[in-house]
Amino acid sequence: MYDLVIIGGGPAGLTAAIYALRKRLKVLLIADELGGKTNHQMELKDEETHQVIRGVEIVDRFRRELEYLNFARHMETVKQVEKRDAHFVIHTELEGELLARAVIIATGARTQRLNVPGEAELT
Repeated sequence: MYDLVIIGGGPAGLTAAIYALRKRLKVLLIADELGGKTNHQMELKDEETHQVIRGVEIVDRFRRELEYLNFARHMETVKQVEKRDAHFVIHTELEGELLARAVIIATGARTQRLNVPGEAELT
């Protein structure tokens, strides 16, 4: 049983994992990918880049910190979370049932498309 399971590999989930690991909790991070929306960035022509912090750079820093802390992670999809007695059961596609005392859901947001002319090309 884990002390904490974090669902989501974006900045919020990665930050939660770092703090929990530093508190010596038994932590598991479950995510489809590390980075979340920060993996998808726009490039602007003639943009001043010397003071811009890229999402990829932030996620790389998180990743190095977490690898240093040697934490448990599963790169897969969570199908369901349920409360059972005094703990949570996390159902995943590959691992089946995982047990945890606490769960943080940090799955972020999904972009909603407007389906207006030119949207796909600009995105």
